[in-house]
Amino acid sequence: MSVFDGAIILQGRILSPSESENAGLLTYLLASQITTKQDLERMQHIRAQAEKIEEDSQASEIDQLLFEARKLGFSPDALAAFHGQQNKIICQVVKAASTDNGKTFEPIKLVLEEGKQDPDKSILWIGVFTNEDRSALLEKAMSGHKEAAKRIAAFCNGRP
Repeated sequence: MSVFDGAIILQGRILSPSESENAGLLTYLLASQITTKQDLERMQHIRAQAEKIEEDSQASEIDQLLFEARKLGFSPDALAAFHGQQNKIICQVVKAASTDNGKTFEPIKLVLEEGKQDPDKSILWIGVFTNEDRSALLEKAMSGHKEAAKRIAAFCNGRP
């Protein structure tokens, strides 16, 4: 899949069921099935607003975002932990990158800490990805499990 507006194409893999369990994806899948679309949209709105806040923003703006997040049942610590878990998943699945439209791929390693980034060794910090790219990478990593979840739900409901 392409990232950075098509400048780089990444190759990776879908997580296995045991890896997704270890990464907490099963909890995420369950939560996504019991969370309404409206709640997800509100969470995305809160996240987008939080990213726009600068260090010198008014305390009232930050307080309002925290209030909105708490109304959805999330604490700032829980949101940070969830974000960190997503970063771990992305680092786990991305394996190679291409800067020539996919003609050749070189191994790449994504790291969680900015200080460990080393472009000369193809080590990239996860924090450089846009939210859209991160979301697309997570969606791709989880695609096999979403299909499995649909099959299990159909089986449990007696449908083929």
